[in-house]
Amino acid sequence: MLSLASQAAYLLLLLILVPIPISTDRPVSRKPWCTYAIIFLNTIVLLLFVLPKVGTPHENDVFDLYGLAPREPHLLNLFSYMFLHVSLAHLLWNSAFLWLFGPSCEDAIGHFYYLILYIAGGVVAGLLHCAIVLLFAGNAAIAFAPMVGASGAISAIIGMYALRFYRSNLCMIWGCARFLELRTGSFELPAIAGIGLWLTQNLLGAVWALFAPDRNGIAYWAHIGGFIFGMAAAELSGMLGAGIREYLFADAVSAGELGDEGLRKAINNFQQLLERKPDDSEVREALAMLAQQSQSAHSPNVHNAVSEAYAMLLEQSLSAGDTARSAEWLDALDDLDGDNVISSNALLRLAGCASKRADYLLAQRLYLKTIERFPNTEAGHVAVFEAANILLGEPDGQSETIRLLKQYLAWSRSHTADITTPMRARWRLHRSRP
Repeated sequence: MLSLASQAAYLLLLLILVPIPISTDRPVSRKPWCTYAIIFLNTIVLLLFVLPKVGTPHENDVFDLYGLAPREPHLLNLFSYMFLHVSLAHLLWNSAFLWLFGPSCEDAIGHFYYLILYIAGGVVAGLLHCAIVLLFAGNAAIAFAPMVGASGAISAIIGMYALRFYRSNLCMIWGCARFLELRTGSFELPAIAGIGLWLTQNLLGAVWALFAPDRNGIAYWAHIGGFIFGMAAAELSGMLGAGIREYLFADAVSAGELGDEGLRKAINNFQQLLERKPDDSEVREALAMLAQQSQSAHSPNVHNAVSEAYAMLLEQSLSAGDTARSAEWLDALDDLDGDNVISSNALLRLAGCASKRADYLLAQRLYLKTIERFPNTEAGHVAVFEAANILLGEPDGQSETIRLLKQYLAWSRSHTADITTPMRARWRLHRSRP
């Protein structure tokens, strides 16, 4: 084991020669108490159980007892190994990565689930390390060597960060900049690029470890196992979806201020968000506000986009049972003459939804719109029949009901193989006559 002086010199050289990430551009809304606690616990373990034994015959005892050896795995060691570090440099390196990525993830998923992610990620990392070693190097010295360190658990944090905050940036400093007389020693790097470099280095190391397992003291497969677990947790917990929503929403808000082309992009972004999560009221209201603000745009592309937005809002409102807002969006479509963006099947589906919600006035408007736009189609004549059904309940709708039913029956003689619907139409026509 290196002396403390050698470790300090190594860290100083590293800080000077290699650009180091010191923070991210992600603000956090709560204190990362679990991150603090993990770093504190790891530090206490190093100070009390590792450093005092350096240079003594018993300096490896704690690693032999609580490290994770692939040939001699124990349940306790599957958890304890991730709180041990072989040196101060080892601890500082791991703590720096946890300090960098941990607070944002803890803020996103909460303290309890963050702790679960950390420990479970460490367990999965340890299991993959043991499996790979036993599979490819079961008789090598590494199979009996205890693995220690928090890097597998921290890799799970990095995996979640990579998916949840994939468009964030890392704030970097480079100590060599002063010696090279560069203008600044600090710069920003896309987090996905920095994590990509880290992952590439680990993948290369993992492949090399398969051919030379005893030549490297780094458990690359533990890093990869933790990282994959973190990404899977991000997907299963909805963190990836939360990241996509955040960035699409921010892009839409920004694009809405950039003129006609920006409006088209903004509306498309909001529509994508609603397709992913139809009950997102914040997105729905933002889309409604943007569509209303964009009605005066002269670009045909924007006009069509606004019409599509109102059509989506109409469908969303009907699905949610909000018939008042549905009528509002239908009025907006009428004002724009934008109902041509709605297909015949969509009009029928919307009308049927309104009818089920007992909003017969809105249903009738939609059926009549279908008749008007698709007069010589099957959808148009289905709308004729359904409109007649609604008028049956109106005191003053008898003559119109008779006209619509006759129109449907005349069409059905040569255009439909359906028997039951024409029979129902004849029976209702019989009932409608005085």
